[in-house]
Amino acid sequence: MIMLSSLATMKGNGYHSIGKYELIHNNSIIHKEIEELRVKVDEQGELIKILKNCGFKVRAIKAFDESAAPDENDESVIYECRH
Repeated sequence: MIMLSSLATMKGNGYHSIGKYELIHNNSIIHKEIEELRVKVDEQGELIKILKNCGFKVRAIKAFDESAAPDENDESVIYECRH
């Protein structure tokens, strides 16, 4: 069995997450891993500007519908980047 314990916080546009994974066998922890993620959340326009400044041609796509452009209310956006 693998047991996951996690903690996540968001402050401003930063997201911090810590996950602890424990492999349990015969009621004993036989292996443990800790994963820490720090994520910066950007507005759509900010991220496109950063990617273009790095030399990418960028196309924003609505998540789960590649034929549509995202709108400002979308929580997830796919960025297709070509160099």
